[in-house]
Amino acid sequence: MGRVIFSSWAGSVVGSPESEEPLAEIQGLDFPEAFEDGRKVKAFMGWNGIILRDPSVSMVDMAREYMKRAQQESCGQCIPCRMGTRVLLEILERICRGEGEVSDLEGCRAFIPAISLSPTWRFRQSLKRPGA
Repeated sequence: MGRVIFSSWAGSVVGSPESEEPLAEIQGLDFPEAFEDGRKVKAFMGWNGIILRDPSVSMVDMAREYMKRAQQESCGQCIPCRMGTRVLLEILERICRGEGEVSDLEGCRAFIPAISLSPTWRFRQSLKRPGA
């Protein structure tokens, strides 16, 4: 898997997003160092959490892109997913523009549990992991 700066994966947190020094290899994780075309994997966000290998990666930008994808993948059948993913994306976009406020974090904490409990959307389960 290689060295990481920060990882919050499957409930295990290692390192700090503010660190610039790579940590030792994390046992039990098997992620490639590079894509097939040779570009290095700098960070990864998925079902089980976040892995950060390069301090130049903005975790907030990465979360915004993840939420953008989640909003696109939502079927829209239930209100928590349809509205919650839209609100979370708007909050993350505000934060990325430098217009975020402390109340935005409280808004995220309020919406994530509602989305995670939605019975119809499997992608929802990934929303609660990175922030756990």
